[in-house]
Amino acid sequence: MRRSHLINRHDKSTFPELVDLGGGRILGHRVRQLWAPSPLDREAVHHLLQSPDAIGSVAFRRLEARFHEWYAWTVDLPGTYYLQVVEQRFHHMSAWLWWITPSTAEAYLSPRRRRPHGCH
Repeated sequence: MRRSHLINRHDKSTFPELVDLGGGRILGHRVRQLWAPSPLDREAVHHLLQSPDAIGSVAFRRLEARFHEWYAWTVDLPGTYYLQVVEQRFHHMSAWLWWITPSTAEAYLSPRRRRPHGCH
């Protein structure tokens, strides 16, 4: 599940509670438990890293170990900063929600609005 869906599933009051539980900080290891996918298996890590090395190779096992070491490392954030980011995310999402209706989505995605192939 994408993070934006997780944010939308929670009431805004959830986030100050998380900050309170962290004594005024958002604790990285706790947030990772909420937001991160379950432990990644070897195939998932191989896919994420797009490694040319075979999954069973020594080179990939070293890379995988470094990845898991990096993935386990977290940062605690000041609660005020975290809450500001969450507020901006909610504001951004609500700004899009009023705009996206079936008719606006259809108009926006219609073939007439699409650019010719190769034009960006």
